[in-house]
Amino acid sequence: MNDEPKKRSWGWIGWALLAFLVLYPLSAGPATLFCQRAHIDDNWLAIPYGPIKWAMDNNEVFNRAFLEYLNLWVKVR
Repeated sequence: MNDEPKKRSWGWIGWALLAFLVLYPLSAGPATLFCQRAHIDDNWLAIPYGPIKWAMDNNEVFNRAFLEYLNLWVKVR
């Protein structure tokens, strides 16, 4: 029997973080489309997508790029 302690692999944390950082902003498009089609006031999006709104307010390049992405889902302009 091997008495050495088992080494934990922390690679899954990196992959989970990467997936979150990619999927979180991309989920704003379908959420906006859902609000539009269900005739729901999109103010509820301000809570989960607050960090994205903050980034859009503080970075013009990100703002333009993200609006272009949202325009793929719904007409936001």
